Amino acid sequence: MDIRATRRLNGQPSRARIACLHCRSRKVRCTLAIKGPPCTNCHLDGLECVTRPKLRKKLRGSIHTSLAEEVIPSTPLREIEPQRYEACEVAEVQDEAQRICDLNGMNIFGHRSTASGSHEALIEAALSVNSYYDRPVPNRDVSFSYYPYLRAPNLQRIQPADRSFLESQKSLHVPSESMIDAVMSRYFLYVHPCLPVINEAEFWQMLNQEATGKLSFSLLVFQAMMFAACSYISLDDAKKWGAESILEMRNSFYRRAKLLYDFGVEDDHLCIAQALTLLTYQSSATDHLSNSTWLGLAIQHAHLVNAHLYHRCPTGARYKRSDLKRLWWCLIIRDRIISLGMRRPLQILPAHFDVMSRDPLLTEDLSDEIKTSRVYDPETKETLCKIMTSLCRLAASMTSLIMTLYPLDPFPDCQGIQSTEIASIDDIQSRIQYWAAAHMLRPSSEDSDSHSSVAFFKQLTALYFESARLALYQYISFRIHRNQRPDDWPDLMDAVTAIHDVVKRFVVDGTASHLPISAVAYTALPQMVLNLNLRLSSDTTTRRRQENVMSIYMELNRQYVLRYDVSHVSTWVNRIVRLFELSLSPIKPQLADLTRRQRLFPGKDCLYLLEIEPELYFKISGMMDESMATGQLAFEYSGSQLGFPSTDVSLSLLRKEYSDSHMTNSPQYLQSGQILPLDEDTMDGEDQESYTVDLTSIELLSRGLGLFGE
Repeated sequence: MDIRATRRLNGQPSRARIACLHCRSRKVRCTLAIKGPPCTNCHLDGLECVTRPKLRKKLRGSIHTSLAEEVIPSTPLREIEPQRYEACEVAEVQDEAQRICDLNGMNIFGHRSTASGSHEALIEAALSVNSYYDRPVPNRDVSFSYYPYLRAPNLQRIQPADRSFLESQKSLHVPSESMIDAVMSRYFLYVHPCLPVINEAEFWQMLNQEATGKLSFSLLVFQAMMFAACSYISLDDAKKWGAESILEMRNSFYRRAKLLYDFGVEDDHLCIAQALTLLTYQSSATDHLSNSTWLGLAIQHAHLVNAHLYHRCPTGARYKRSDLKRLWWCLIIRDRIISLGMRRPLQILPAHFDVMSRDPLLTEDLSDEIKTSRVYDPETKETLCKIMTSLCRLAASMTSLIMTLYPLDPFPDCQGIQSTEIASIDDIQSRIQYWAAAHMLRPSSEDSDSHSSVAFFKQLTALYFESARLALYQYISFRIHRNQRPDDWPDLMDAVTAIHDVVKRFVVDGTASHLPISAVAYTALPQMVLNLNLRLSSDTTTRRRQENVMSIYMELNRQYVLRYDVSHVSTWVNRIVRLFELSLSPIKPQLADLTRRQRLFPGKDCLYLLEIEPELYFKISGMMDESMATGQLAFEYSGSQLGFPSTDVSLSLLRKEYSDSHMTNSPQYLQSGQILPLDEDTMDGEDQESYTVDLTSIELLSRGLGLFGE
């Protein structure tokens, strides 16, 4: 049964009796005859709903639409050629022109609509339809049905009210073709190389309508891709689309994708898992845990298609083995990166999938993309595939490290578990060192002859590796400190300095704007250490070098705030440093000794606080860890949950400053991404004697690491 017969059986008209000029020009269905003006398309696009005059005399001229110009930012609607009215009676035109001018009770052409108006003015109004559509307007989205390859399988099954809500929220709309090309190019430039959850070769074939079969693409996945790629567009592109900032455009597409998932528009679990994997890039001050939440949901949908059993996928199955393997390893990578950066337990455990016994994503698994990429040449693409393989192996090597640092149960009942963890430190360290020696692709001078993305993704992988090394060294240092063997400490500052060097390379190369949101978590602790050292340093040479590094982090934070809702992380760093400043009085003798040593060894980098007061350092770093894990500034969260002593003056003062900072514009409070100003009188002022910190009161803050849980 054809569509028209079905509509007749359902009591629906097979064709609308009338359509507005906007829908006619786009050749889409118009609801004007059903709902009345304005039609749905005009309402969603913010245009006046205008119909063509029905003249009794035949017009020699006619309205033509330009088929050459599809929807583009400069001319979102097809241009309408001028109309020429000849040999028509003025009285007949007057009625139609008057009706157009009074449509919906408003004069859409700017002429006063009165019965006594001149005939010439009314005819001019009727003929001004072309000038109305020729006005410059910002880029507008179109209904997803405009693109034949996009699908929303369950859209017709949801309630009409829900469909109307999705339309009102633009979830069923996508940008124009030129904007899609611009944003998707950014996606495959900066998102896809380290998260190839989508087959790039098939995507470009579908977008260019080169696929031989009836290849379609999920609207949910498409909106999620737009969301992930928005972080890498320019501000000019965001404004062309109609947003005031990059962050506004990113949040808009996140909401579209989220609503499509919430209303169940997609029914394919593989597509849902792909989309939710991309949504793990979302994290904000108001929803700090969303990345882990989306990851958990993505893993559930991946299990429903047996992605974790991709190695057993038979030939001819519904899903290709390569697609399942892509998805599962992308989930493993996101799980490891989120867990290490956000200080949270793993969601894919070795009991669920043994990453060490399975091959990672190899170049052969991505080979169909090498010669079909529209953004990279084959040589660059092949190198990026090797970097992806290296990243998979790093994720596997970090598994035991993350399970030791951030276990599911931070307070184990069995003391033997703690002994097992300590005994496994050597194994953890050997795994990471083996990866660095055998699989790490280090930046080299030859990268200057390649695409800039080659050096960038090598540096990004190095950032993950150095952050893992820093976390391991900090854990080892704490265990050694508890055993009173300070001479055996690993060089924590070596890992911190290595991260400083990587960050400097991003800024110098101009690629800081390409960093994913996960980089925010990986650079938080090094920034805090730099802040502490800067306030303890008295050597001029060392101080100047540290200030130069701090200026690099300032630029990095500026790029973060433009693209992500992460200004709260800088606030955490500054507040914790402020707490440290209020804690300097009890360690004045050690500070004097530190000053003497700095004079003897000028220019030497070291973690000063760890040397003079290691317990204070571990507890302050524990506050940073808990803040990242919970999404709340540690003393505020723990103070309400674990009961801070009310006699702790410095914590009370800092808590008051933190709450007041949201209600005042005083210069003492900082803008996003700024560091606290240095106070030369901090260590010498007499008033500082009263602002001391009871170290035992901070001890509970570090239990998120399991450091003080024994």
